[in-house]
Amino acid sequence: AGVMASAYSETLTVQSGESIQAAVNKAQSGDSIKVLPGVYRETVFIDKEDITLQGVVVDGKWPVLDGAGKLNDGILASGHGVTIQKFWIKGYKGNGIMTQGANNYKILDNYVDGGFYGIFPQFGRNGLVARNRITRIEDAGIYVGMSDNVDVIGNEAWGNVIGIESENSRDMLLEGNYVHDNTNGFAITLIPGMPVKDAARTTIRH
Repeated sequence: AGVMASAYSETLTVQSGESIQAAVNKAQSGDSIKVLPGVYRETVFIDKEDITLQGVVVDGKWPVLDGAGKLNDGILASGHGVTIQKFWIKGYKGNGIMTQGANNYKILDNYVDGGFYGIFPQFGRNGLVARNRITRIEDAGIYVGMSDNVDVIGNEAWGNVIGIESENSRDMLLEGNYVHDNTNGFAITLIPGMPVKDAARTTIRH
């Protein structure tokens, strides 16, 4: 079944001026969506499994998701196995990138400028948040909440209230991150009254 799925997967391309969400709506499980440089003023929802949403950087020009200070969220994913990579995300009031109940996700190589949370995985397991750069966030640059087995590796977080936070989460690895010039570098918290009641086995190193 896996071989058949990969054999029939497609790559969709989004040009500047087109809608990323329209491509997501068209995509089937296992498909990849390549987004070319340009400014995209939208919120992208991914509720399908095994979707790869990848920005294409050409001569230093990125695909930019711009909330213009009006939209709440940049990219929201609830499907399992989603990859979000190489987007410049700015001007959103809420979250730059958020996963909600998604497992086996990858959030890689993005630049998030501004918002309340930069990268915010919640209620998921088996995630990877790596090589992202996050700045000017009102709360946490990277905020992993009520999750299990998430690796946060090789990111840079600066100029935020909190650089990286793990809340009510278990089996977390925070490794090789460059966290500087925040009010608080790392916060490992256990908040009462949340659906997940414990926090355990968090490693911060290098």
